[in-house]
Amino acid sequence: MSDFDMMAAFNRKSSEDIISFMESLAIKFGDVVPGVNIKRVKDSFLSKNTHIESITIPFKDCKYVLENSNKIAVGKCLKESGGIVIKTETLSLDVWIANLMNELEQSADSNTSAAETLHNFLME
Repeated sequence: MSDFDMMAAFNRKSSEDIISFMESLAIKFGDVVPGVNIKRVKDSFLSKNTHIESITIPFKDCKYVLENSNKIAVGKCLKESGGIVIKTETLSLDVWIANLMNELEQSADSNTSAAETLHNFLME
């Protein structure tokens, strides 16, 4: 097998992995994180099958967007002010995941402390 054939096979496999990765990510975040937006598109004009084009996960400071751009995952962080995007930062997939995990941890910490405060208030 030539180098070209090996690269073509690798590209086919990685594009299938991105589709599966985005499907599983959408399932996990769709059930757990409020406000997640999952955009699906048809595979072709007459097809009944769809695939995920983008996943948007909103947080206080930015929206994390993962796009399937020609079967390549593109991570973005959109900074907004008044509902208008003022800055778009394109991130590598590993940086996007790390930043998203930090946001999720901070969100869980603040929600836990808010829930504890409310619980303590009601129990007094």
